[in-house]
Amino acid sequence: MSYEKIKRLFYTFAFFDDFLLIYPLYAILFSEKGLNPAQISSLFIAWSVTGFLLEVPSGSAADKYPRRTVLLFAIAVRTLAFTAWLVEPTYSGFLTGFILWGISGAFVSGTEEALVYDELTRVKKTSQYSKVTGRMESLRIVAFILASFLASLLANRGYSIILILSSASVTLSAAPIYLLPKTKAVESTDETKYFTYVKTGIKLVLKNSRLLFIIGFASIIVGLGAADEYFNLLFDEKGFSNSRIAILVGVVSLFGALGTAFAHKLENKKVPVFGVLLVAASLLLTSTLVPAGLVPIILGLYLALTYIVGVLFNTYLQQEATDANRATMTSVQSLAIEFFVIITYCLFAIASQFESYNFSFQVLAIILFVIAIVYAIVSRVSKTWNNLRIT
Repeated sequence: MSYEKIKRLFYTFAFFDDFLLIYPLYAILFSEKGLNPAQISSLFIAWSVTGFLLEVPSGSAADKYPRRTVLLFAIAVRTLAFTAWLVEPTYSGFLTGFILWGISGAFVSGTEEALVYDELTRVKKTSQYSKVTGRMESLRIVAFILASFLASLLANRGYSIILILSSASVTLSAAPIYLLPKTKAVESTDETKYFTYVKTGIKLVLKNSRLLFIIGFASIIVGLGAADEYFNLLFDEKGFSNSRIAILVGVVSLFGALGTAFAHKLENKKVPVFGVLLVAASLLLTSTLVPAGLVPIILGLYLALTYIVGVLFNTYLQQEATDANRATMTSVQSLAIEFFVIITYCLFAIASQFESYNFSFQVLAIILFVIAIVYAIVSRVSKTWNNLRIT
């Protein structure tokens, strides 16, 4: 099979894998079926924990069995997840669906990238790996935004049609993977060494204040980004219709994508992280106080700024890490991010149950203000951190 055909197959897979109409509305579905904020957050926690616990077993499977087969298995499991929501739209059904989705995500993690590398190696095009995976990510963003707009058109027809089409899209994503030739694995996913990396990495980080600083702040910012799961619930609380919510989620996500793209253009420039965090926190707080019509744009700007900070810290981590400890540092950061993701879900479970989703975002804004102040203090103590310079 030629390089061009392999590219097209992976691009097709990436598009349909994220062309899920239920994405911008699933939290609204849970709410309309009677789930309270704590129950909704518990679903997200189950999703996150499932993926983490299966990180190592899934890596072993991707190294032991054909990666194409592992990926097809993951796709089938995610189809079952949406089917569970369709057949049993209760808390138990939603929980089952998220556990299945977590299983699917764990088996996709690492396997997808490794399969791309394997196929490119077979046709001697490994130099195109970054280009191919980058284009796949771009197509995922396009698919998400298009799915959001289509969901807005179908929102008034009920969730059944949206779930059926989402399941169909996942099923279609299996076709290009199935058409790939059986290729022998070139390299291990290294996920089987995950806990070894984490144990070694924690010891290393605790001895290196620079790495501790970078991983700590990067993990907090990226972990708190899990709050975007509640944007649609905030829009619902502000009085937007389901069809409007689907569009707004797509628009806000576009802001985030633009922020990520812009962050990569900041090479060799000093970035006043304290100022960026301060503005982001101010925008988030403002979004809870202004008229509903202004909320989506303000949230979009907030998301773009936090994505910029997240990308910069992640880039700086890669620069600080050596070839010998890069996998170790990545594993430690992955664990730390997962921890703060769960903390974020717990925060929203408590604050939203106690008051409202609007109040939860106000609390998050205050936390960001505190993080910005702590960053400023640490930067002043260690002058080398006054600004991040990405080289």
